Amino acid sequence: MTAPKTDRRILRTRALLRQGLAELMQEKNAGDITVKELVAHANVNRSTFYLHYTDIDQMLASIEAELLERIEASVQAHPIDPHQAQIFPLVGDLFALMAENREICAALLGPHGDMAFLLQIEAILSRYSLQVLADAYPDRRADLDSGYSFCLSGCVGLIKNWLQAEEPAPPEVMAQRTYRLIHNAMRGLYPGVEA
Repeated sequence: MTAPKTDRRILRTRALLRQGLAELMQEKNAGDITVKELVAHANVNRSTFYLHYTDIDQMLASIEAELLERIEASVQAHPIDPHQAQIFPLVGDLFALMAENREICAALLGPHGDMAFLLQIEAILSRYSLQVLADAYPDRRADLDSGYSFCLSGCVGLIKNWLQAEEPAPPEVMAQRTYRLIHNAMRGLYPGVEA
């Protein structure tokens, strides 16, 4: 049995609210945004907002949960083999997801964003990659932790820069760049692993 399709008007309203929230978060923290301010900015009726969300915090939590669910699904769809860690399909999926949700991702990872959201993403990636590699290379855990931190911090910086760019490179190009950087770092730390 397939899930019922969501009404186009509902999708449109949610998209307007989401875009409005993303735009306001470029200027201030989500906790400082009022429903009144958001609906005026998004040109949506206040009562319509309450048909979808209870408040800004619940709206933000809903958006983040949806994005995290999709990230988790991408990571599960591309399991890491520690001896043949082909990560390009995963990196490609993640950049496609961010491109599709550029405005809200830029807001969430920007200066007024939600650090807890970033930490949840890091936890998902750690659970599916760092732990697999740690189990495969238990005697190299210190190198692994250092290399993983280096790659993760570099990728986060690269993504933030890309999301804020006036003329961003296509997601496919960014996936290639990111893959090459991770690949070279992994080869340097683990000569036997082909990333």
